[in-house]
Amino acid sequence: YDIQNINNLYKTNGFMDISIASEYQNISNKYIQIIYNIKEGPQYIFSGINLLGNYLFPNEKILFYLKNRLNEYFNPAYIRKQLLEIKKEYLRHGHLNVNIEDKIIVKNNLIILEINISEGSQYSIQSMHILGLENINEKYVLRELAIGMGDIYNIDKIELSQKRIFDSNLFSSVQILPEI
Repeated sequence: YDIQNINNLYKTNGFMDISIASEYQNISNKYIQIIYNIKEGPQYIFSGINLLGNYLFPNEKILFYLKNRLNEYFNPAYIRKQLLEIKKEYLRHGHLNVNIEDKIIVKNNLIILEINISEGSQYSIQSMHILGLENINEKYVLRELAIGMGDIYNIDKIELSQKRIFDSNLFSSVQILPEI
């Protein structure tokens, strides 16, 4: 577990080729000594972004999520988090089956991130089915919805609806699942 934490710390600071070995030595009946042998490797810089397949948004909107880390140490955890934010942006505009793939291109100690986006189709709400109601009238659920028939699918409105239904204290769990 310690090795994994050390490994993650190094990788978030641009050391993509980190390797860690450990050994244990008994000092006494109560104590051991742990020795970590760390080979950092080169520290990589996030130097560029190639964006492919984006048609819905201006490139600047997509690059906004990542460009503030350009020319800094490459942090794959940050990149992963920002790619999820980009996906959420598409989900706000009805693109349920968007697929975002990234590829790391290494040149010396520089990393260029290639992002390939398959936007998929835009979906609207055609129908809604409320399941599992036994003693509660459907109107109490419908009044909490932030999205309606004919609206473009929007993940923020779906999550808000789910929260509002749960916060009504009528249900112990709430799931809103799209069917394509």
